Amino acid sequence: GDPARRPGHGPRDAGPCYHPDESLLGSVTGAIVRSAGRPVLVVPEWRGPVERIAVAYDGSPASDRALAAAADLAARWEGPRPKIVLIGVRPEAGAPEEFLGPALRYLKAYDLSHHVRTGPGDPGVLINALALSENASLLCMGAFGHSLLREALLGSTTQTLLATWTRALLLCH
Repeated sequence: GDPARRPGHGPRDAGPCYHPDESLLGSVTGAIVRSAGRPVLVVPEWRGPVERIAVAYDGSPASDRALAAAADLAARWEGPRPKIVLIGVRPEAGAPEEFLGPALRYLKAYDLSHHVRTGPGDPGVLINALALSENASLLCMGAFGHSLLREALLGSTTQTLLATWTRALLLCH
């Protein structure tokens, strides 16, 4: 039978299939991402082939690491290469070309199929909406780029996406 229906293996049991609530997932994931020194892949549920990889990019060093991880993953992919969707996130005013230039040059050097999506709004909501509209199977992003105090006071894009994104998420600190 279905392992999730067996006692001790359901979502609320402490068995192998335990799924913590979002606040616990966020705090545990945050601790792991901050201390790992490597990208961390969070996979709530696998949904099949990876055809599109969304990369949330704001020009920060963490988003540069997320871009590098996504490009390397796509370049090494066996079978049809996933397409890259570069999601430009810039909370303050400014032309998208200014901060996306380095990312576009990086992707061009890999010779990867890609396109850009940008838009106004809250970064967490924007990333989630644009990545979903592109049907991205994997979202790569910089994570926890601000101090714990700032995140506690103002909120965190990473925490927003841990709570709302339902597909694979690669976090780079």
